[in-house]
Amino acid sequence: MSISVLVADDSKLSRRSVIRSLPQDLEYDITEATNGQEAINALSESEFALVLLDLTMPEVDGVGVLQNAFCVNR
Repeated sequence: MSISVLVADDSKLSRRSVIRSLPQDLEYDITEATNGQEAINALSESEFALVLLDLTMPEVDGVGVLQNAFCVNR
């Protein structure tokens, strides 16, 4: 069974680095987002076991993603 992971970062190089740093002995189903709004959209469409967010993304930053997707501080 694979672990669902959302990697949200506006830098493709950073997304690749994060993905490569995941333990190799596990299987992953990885979704990538290039900005905060894409991350919010992905979170509204699917459930993820692990979410890795860049805090300084365009559109919506990582904290904004958490506030919007998980209704924090509402």
